[in-house]
Amino acid sequence: MLATIVPIQSLVGTSGIAEVYGEKVEGYVRLLGAQVDCEFKFEVPQAFAVPMRSAVAGLHEKELRSAFDALTRRFDGPKVLMARSSGKHEAPGQNESLFVPYRPHRFLSIGQGAKNFRKFAEAVEKMRQDPDMGILLSANVARDVRKMEGRSLLGGELVSFVASTHCFTNPSDIFIAIVQGLGTRAVDAGSDAVILQVDRETSEVRYFGHKTISATQRDEGTIRPATLKTYCQREVDVYDLGNGRVSTVPLTADFVREANLFMQLIGNVLINGDYPVGIPLLTPGTYSSGLGLAPFDDADMLHHLVGILRYFSERFGPSQIEGAFSNRREYVPHLYQHIPLPEISREVRPLRNLRTDIVSPHVMGVGTFEGPLVYTEEFYGEGLEEIDRRFAETGYILVAVKHTKENIAATPHCRCRLSMERANVSSHAVTYMGSQIHRDPKGEFVFASGIQINNKTWIGDIIFNRALLDSNGSELVVEIIG
Repeated sequence: MLATIVPIQSLVGTSGIAEVYGEKVEGYVRLLGAQVDCEFKFEVPQAFAVPMRSAVAGLHEKELRSAFDALTRRFDGPKVLMARSSGKHEAPGQNESLFVPYRPHRFLSIGQGAKNFRKFAEAVEKMRQDPDMGILLSANVARDVRKMEGRSLLGGELVSFVASTHCFTNPSDIFIAIVQGLGTRAVDAGSDAVILQVDRETSEVRYFGHKTISATQRDEGTIRPATLKTYCQREVDVYDLGNGRVSTVPLTADFVREANLFMQLIGNVLINGDYPVGIPLLTPGTYSSGLGLAPFDDADMLHHLVGILRYFSERFGPSQIEGAFSNRREYVPHLYQHIPLPEISREVRPLRNLRTDIVSPHVMGVGTFEGPLVYTEEFYGEGLEEIDRRFAETGYILVAVKHTKENIAATPHCRCRLSMERANVSSHAVTYMGSQIHRDPKGEFVFASGIQINNKTWIGDIIFNRALLDSNGSELVVEIIG
């Protein structure tokens, strides 16, 4: 293979891509190849591949300039160029992408145009400091610039998603996290994304949820209006063209061409039982609508996305896909990442006969554990590090509202992580834990999401000296001894 800066399209049909350009570039090539066969159409943005420094020591500026010119040739307004890491064995979220604002020359004063390329070249050189890091160069598909308090913001109009063809906690399901704005929110463990879990064979939506203000309650089969679940994406991630960074700003109608009631169509579907594209949803009345801004307007958009994910499942096996819809009136998404996922082992066996102090049907990892159980309200910090040092020899079960990259990094000796919130299983944090379980299936590492704590109210930090845990990979039970 010729190791040089090349259009990724030219790599389709070649072998050994990951050894020269990294796994993320290899995944991009798979996306391009799949466009031909997939019944449900999608776009793959133009991109270039930069080889690892271990394959090519130095780059010719002429090659980089050629890639830069090709990416920016058709821009008629401000855009953002991206340099994304592509290592050989890169963990999800391990490296931050670098963003370079681009303004066409007509937006710049005389003599300032060269800054565009210089910043681009600096970003590439910075990322190439790692000798085993290839780079994927592309432009973000966002195109609408919105003004807010004197700032120029790009990307708020996108409908972004991160999806897994095989949900870690329910491998027969597709999992989708979808947000308004940039996809940086969709890969966050504490995401306020709308979450859908869809049966891969029948397309039945098993779960439709979101970060909640108050839990839904039932009273003799009737949902109490005062406690309806409500969609609460209150903020949106955008590119700030002024400082070249991702910024978080309030989500307002300024970012949505047609501000609509929260899931108005979805709410009507659930209440009336009438779904236009033939995919059954949850039992009518399970959820209802409320006020807010929806990240999509039409159920057909979801139907199209589920079709794409089913195709990737059949062709490539367990996969994670990231992308965005750039036009709310069209259902053809842009896909920009494909990562193979490990298959998580599951056992068909009954759980041990333990007292059900904690239970969960959303589990990944098979194993038993006996040892300390810690409940904490901290997400990160010295308190978590002290807990980890205290139980470093025995390991422990950690119960938290949610598990993020920060608290995972602070607690390396934790063997079992239990999340009170229903987790975004496509987040970088959960994908990392899935990889950890796959590498060490006998390591007694278990993750459970949306746990139910029975007959106990926990406030503050609590430590139990002994608890028994059993997981068969489908369900989990914990008995607290004391």
